[in-house]
Amino acid sequence: MIWRVRGKILDKGPSHLVVDVGGIGFLVHTPVSSFDRFGGEGDDVDLLTYLHVREDAMDLYGFAEEGQRRLFRMLLAVSGIGPRSALGILSGMGTEALQTAILGADVATLTRIPGVGRKTAQRIVVELKGPLSEGPGAGLFAAGGEDDRLGGAVEALVALGFRRSEAYRSAANVIRGGADVSLEEVVKQVLADSMARPHSSTAGEAKTEVGK
Repeated sequence: MIWRVRGKILDKGPSHLVVDVGGIGFLVHTPVSSFDRFGGEGDDVDLLTYLHVREDAMDLYGFAEEGQRRLFRMLLAVSGIGPRSALGILSGMGTEALQTAILGADVATLTRIPGVGRKTAQRIVVELKGPLSEGPGAGLFAAGGEDDRLGGAVEALVALGFRRSEAYRSAANVIRGGADVSLEEVVKQVLADSMARPHSSTAGEAKTEVGK
């Protein structure tokens, strides 16, 4: 996972930057809402990033602050939303306004974002309102407060076959239950909990992976 990129801006557009890092130019997709927060060509830039890997491509997404990246990753957990759609949502609404709309179940406001229909807006509210407010990971998802272990644990669990939304809920629950638990211990505990639920399809998938 490419977690951060620092370098000079070679090219800048409304929704992308090309950043020179040690002579290599990285194309980074960025929210339109962050355009004014980055400098111009030749300026230094420090981006928090998320690498999305597909069978036919690897796309790098960049953010000006952790709150943006956190919401981007949470949006990826919503059924039917991919990275381009998540970036479009962040481009159409600021981080605080988006969180407010989700917590207030304000479907009408969410549908004003280009490309977001009523059904998509409803899914966003249903699937993210809990994690943002009253779920076991609420404190971890508060603005500026996400635990670094959560992101690493989620990525590891997704690689093991977990659905991203389930990985978020399970890892957040473990972290909230033990403040000193390490990232590795979080993953092991989630796997153990899943294996203890034989009716769970996720548990079965994780068992298969662990047994390899």
